[in-house]
Amino acid sequence: MLTIYDILGREVMHYDIKQHPPGYNSVQWNGRNWLGKRMPTGVYLVLMHARGFKKTKKILLLK
Repeated sequence: MLTIYDILGREVMHYDIKQHPPGYNSVQWNGRNWLGKRMPTGVYLVLMHARGFKKTKKILLLK
């Protein structure tokens, strides 16, 4: 599971990555939330959670 949060901790979007094979994969976020609304420029947190592995990264959305 890959989840994107805004800087206040609200969930913006998530992707189910169970269907991807093990190894290197990529996911491209289009900068929109669940409803298709464009998110504002700013810092977002990406949480990747898979089989006991958790990793959080900060990303910057620019327009």
